[in-house]
Amino acid sequence: MDPGTGGCPAVVPKTGTCPEVVGDSALLDPHDATDIPQKIVAVINKENIRQTLRKKGLKRAATFTWDKTVRLTLDALVGVVNNHRKPRG
Repeated sequence: MDPGTGGCPAVVPKTGTCPEVVGDSALLDPHDATDIPQKIVAVINKENIRQTLRKKGLKRAATFTWDKTVRLTLDALVGVVNNHRKPRG
């Protein structure tokens, strides 16, 4: 999330956890050897792409808050405790 919070466009793969973190910001195909340099060069050379990705990154980063993290973590822990208390049979 650091690039997004700082307004820095990021070129990341559309695999693993990256899409969950960056949303639709500059996702590239890591299995396509031509896609990687094309996306990097586009971000370097095209101001409009940089600005679009910067705005998307800042918007996406704003969805990650400590309050939300605490709430989701607490909900998960409560769920584990409640599930552990259920009789097994």
